[in-house]
Amino acid sequence: MYRTEVKLKKMPMDELKKDYCDREKFEKFCKECRNYGNTWSCPPYSFVVEDYLKDYKYIYLVGVKIIFDEETLKKVNTKEKINDYTTETLKYMKDKIMMELLRVEKRYEGSKSLSAGGCKICDDCSRKNNIQCQHPDMMRYSLESMGFDIGGISSKLLNYELKWATETSLPEYFSLVTGLMTKEEIEGFEKEFNI
Repeated sequence: MYRTEVKLKKMPMDELKKDYCDREKFEKFCKECRNYGNTWSCPPYSFVVEDYLKDYKYIYLVGVKIIFDEETLKKVNTKEKINDYTTETLKYMKDKIMMELLRVEKRYEGSKSLSAGGCKICDDCSRKNNIQCQHPDMMRYSLESMGFDIGGISSKLLNYELKWATETSLPEYFSLVTGLMTKEEIEGFEKEFNI
């Protein structure tokens, strides 16, 4: 099993863009991913990212650490087990975070939530067949897909390093980084967001 730890940080959007965004660098990584051009939540986009972000003054970053217990770390010890457990755990947590952010987004006019990594709403994205998104009300873009440095955001702003599994072991924790972009400050965001 695992437990979660949530870290929240409010930041001016312009500051995040200045210190943690390098679209050219991170789009190169996107181009190496199998999702590039195959999901609506991933580049290349039909819009200019800077135009998409320009109206937001603040971002409420949300970091969720999924911390594994000793028994799980011992038991999940083969490539297949790690793959299955990781897929199941991350999908569950991404869905939970997404639903919570969409709930908060509805309460604050002009806000927009972000995805924790790539969109997994559909088993097979309609973009592969050149059909419009089937869930535009729920599909969101991730910080990394828009050129933000998730490793830097995680280590410098949320105070924990990203960790990765090996073929034979889970890391002590996984982490997901996402957020809510707003046009105005939200008083008491930490009380609004509940995971």
